Amino acid sequence: EENGRLLFARQKRTNLDKKNQGEFMTLYVTLVKLVLYIGLVFACVGTNYTSILLRLLLGAKWGRNDNNDNNSSGEAADALSAFCVYTALMALNGMTEAFVYGVAESQKEITRLGVAHGAVGVVFAVLAPILVSTWGTVGLVYANALCMALRSMYSVSFSSSFFSSKENNNAPS
Repeated sequence: EENGRLLFARQKRTNLDKKNQGEFMTLYVTLVKLVLYIGLVFACVGTNYTSILLRLLLGAKWGRNDNNDNNSSGEAADALSAFCVYTALMALNGMTEAFVYGVAESQKEITRLGVAHGAVGVVFAVLAPILVSTWGTVGLVYANALCMALRSMYSVSFSSSFFSSKENNNAPS
């Protein structure tokens, strides 16, 4: 995320004309797609093999997929599977928020991001206990994943506004 922020900040300074704005947007979209593709591959493949991984690393007790016993062995594999999906959302959020922090031009834009984070925190505070009581540890991962998705939606909205305003500012009069 930090490298992305530095890259976006540097690109913003050097890509001020309309032609380079298109290149800047292409860079942003390409990097977001890259982290999404990597994350989705990890999520799709990882979720199917967590029980095998746990069985290899920790033994048969933790590698089972059933939740019929009370020792949480099935829940461990389920939680790890959910975490694979959460990791993809974290990657998306990292890249999109790096863009926001790298190109934000005013304190007002950073404040809006902080307000969005606060709102997402409230959503998490309400949602987490409900999901944990329903699905246990997996519910906590789901609550985090939903909040990452909400944060990413704000950042993608910001980037859309950023590029559309730059496009309008660079249009000939």
